[in-house]
Amino acid sequence: MFKKFISFVVLVAMVISLTACGNNDSKETGGDKPVKWIMSTIYTDPAGGDITYKSLGASMEKFIKDVNEKSEGRLVIEGFYGGVLGNANDGFQQMERGETQIYYGQPMSTIDKAFGVWNIPFLFTDYEDVKKVVVDPDGEFFKSSAKLFESHNSILLSMGVGNIRGLLNGKHEVGKIEDVRDLKIRTYEDEIVNSFWKGICNATPMAVGDVYTALQTNAIDGLEFSADSIVTRKYYEVAKNYSDINWQWANGASFVVNQEAYKSLPEDLQKIVSECAWDAAYFQTENSILDNNKALETLESGFGVTVHNLTDQERQTWIDYADSISNNIRTTVGEELYDNIKKLAKEGSK
Repeated sequence: MFKKFISFVVLVAMVISLTACGNNDSKETGGDKPVKWIMSTIYTDPAGGDITYKSLGASMEKFIKDVNEKSEGRLVIEGFYGGVLGNANDGFQQMERGETQIYYGQPMSTIDKAFGVWNIPFLFTDYEDVKKVVVDPDGEFFKSSAKLFESHNSILLSMGVGNIRGLLNGKHEVGKIEDVRDLKIRTYEDEIVNSFWKGICNATPMAVGDVYTALQTNAIDGLEFSADSIVTRKYYEVAKNYSDINWQWANGASFVVNQEAYKSLPEDLQKIVSECAWDAAYFQTENSILDNNKALETLESGFGVTVHNLTDQERQTWIDYADSISNNIRTTVGEELYDNIKKLAKEGSK
C-alpha cells in the first residue's frame, strides 16, 4: 500500500511537471516548449552501463535516447524504470488514461482477457521463431495483435522477442510433465498461467520480490522463469535444477503509446516515434537471444546448476497436457482470436 502511495505521489508530480513544461493539446511543437512525455516500465534501468541480461531496460533506454535525439528536442521523453510508478497493470492503465504517454512491458490478461492470447502454452518454444513471426511490422501476427489495443485508447508501436520461460527448482531434475507433480511452483497472476500449472503441481501465485526467500525457506520448490532472469535475481543460489521446458513465450517487450498523445504529434514526429520503437525492438531481440544463450551456459558452468534439455518425448508430454486444456484457454481469450493467433504462429514458424 505504501509503495502504491509513493508511486501515486511521483506520478502526480510528473503530470504537474508535464503540464507546466509542455502539453499534447495541439500539433504545435515549435518555439521553446517541446512536447514532454512520460514513459514507464517495471524493468531495471541499465543507466548506460553493461546491458548483459538487461535487454528490456536497455531497449527502453535506447528508444528514449533515439527519440530525443532524432526529434532534435521537439519531443522529450522521460523514462521511469523499476516499477517506480507502479506494477505492470498500473503502468498500462496510466498510459491508457493519458497520465503517462508510453508503457513498455507485457500487456497483462488481468487488464483484458484477450491479452492472454500471447500466453497460450507452447505458442512458441524457440526464440528464432518469435523473431521471425512476431518482430515484423508488416507481419500478420503483429497486425492482429495491434487490433487488441484499439479499445484501450492506445496504439501498439512494436514488439520485441521478449523471453521464453523455463523451469527452475531445488528438488530434482524435471523432464516429463509427471516430474512436477510433487513440486510447489511459483506462478504469476494470470488466468491462463494459473489454469495451466494448477492441474499438474501445487501452483502458488506469488510476487516476484518474495521468490528468493520462498525458495530459501522451502515455501516453494521452484518457479517458471526465463534463464536470464534467474541469473540476474540470483535464484541459482537456492535452486540447482533448470529445465528448458520453454512452455510460454512472454510478450514482455511491447511498446504501447496513448492514442491521443500519439495523434497529437505532427506526422514527422509520429514517424520518428514509430521507427525508433522498431529499432529498439530489433535491439532487444538480438540482445535477448544472446542473453538467453549466455545465461544457460553461465548457470551450468559458473553456478553449478544442472541444465536439462528436454528430449522430444519429454517435451511432448507437456504439449499433450497443454492440448488437453486448450478448450478452456480458447474460451477465456475468445475462440476466433485464439484460432487466428495459433494459426499465424504455426504457419510463420514453419
